[in-house]
Amino acid sequence: MAENLDDLFPWEEVPQRKAFLRRFWDLSQPVERHAEVFWRSEANLSSCGPAEEQLAESLRCIRDHRDVGGDFIPFLNTYLGTPMLASAFGCEVVRLGTEQPWALPLIADYDPEAVLALKPPSPEAGLCGKNLEITSYLNERTEGRIPVRVGDLQGPLGVAGQVWKDEHFFAAMLLDPEAAHHLLNLTTNLIVEYVKAHRTRCQEQFTIHCPHLWMPPEMGIGLSEDYLPVLSPHLYAEFGVPYVNRLAQEFGGVYIHCCGNFEHNFENLLQIENLRGIQVCLPEVSWEKLEETFGGRTVLVPLGSHNCGQVFGGNDGLCAWVLAHTRPGTRLFLWR
Repeated sequence: MAENLDDLFPWEEVPQRKAFLRRFWDLSQPVERHAEVFWRSEANLSSCGPAEEQLAESLRCIRDHRDVGGDFIPFLNTYLGTPMLASAFGCEVVRLGTEQPWALPLIADYDPEAVLALKPPSPEAGLCGKNLEITSYLNERTEGRIPVRVGDLQGPLGVAGQVWKDEHFFAAMLLDPEAAHHLLNLTTNLIVEYVKAHRTRCQEQFTIHCPHLWMPPEMGIGLSEDYLPVLSPHLYAEFGVPYVNRLAQEFGGVYIHCCGNFEHNFENLLQIENLRGIQVCLPEVSWEKLEETFGGRTVLVPLGSHNCGQVFGGNDGLCAWVLAHTRPGTRLFLWR
């Protein structure tokens, strides 16, 4: 297929865009502007479909950005939903029609002994294995010319809350911390093994899964930390930070995606090594407090929440508002 890719995108622009983004993600390097992706595709990158469908939708997305400009870097998609990692433990995956799939908990009761009996899963089990097969297929069909995106990387807490029904997992943090830590060790190790296995299947790995922003693979991976809003600072300090730091040390840094209000855990995030970026939803999170805490320390990625239209008049209005309320020295990656 490689000969059919030549007219798909202005490939000669990609090295220059990557060179800028390498400097952009490294806050010790000066940059002349914020980064931005102008998203202009209706390709279905959340279909959870077979390899052929993933390839067709990925190429459609790339084609849609041919003449858009900005800092978009083409990638091939391998999305199989948020249950991907949990399915490696044996969680049943449920999907109604075209709705997004979810994982049924492997351990649905308060059963610390069952959790302590869990063994390390294979990174090729469940949907992880299917994701790796899709990755190999996409890389082969395009002769390694296009980065292949990782699957949805729920963080260690997120995977643990799928494997052990989250209300019981949260209770165990207080009542049976040994079991909670055992599970978090397993989920962290699985993320490490999966990411490493994925890297062996493609020429170049695209490491941020939400939104579709390119970061140099050696600078880290993207994680969804959607339990940040519901855990107290004390609990996240013990059950979140150490495991995210293990991933940061393993891969050179982390980028955090979170959909809710996690202002109470801002100080905990400052303890994460090589925190490359934070994606937040506005207006849930106070932009003033966010910038006061992280401005100049990491890249900020503002996205609109469900009431973005009511508050900002849509995404364009949100970006205009953020730019008008951003201090010098804060580095933004805008999703337009």
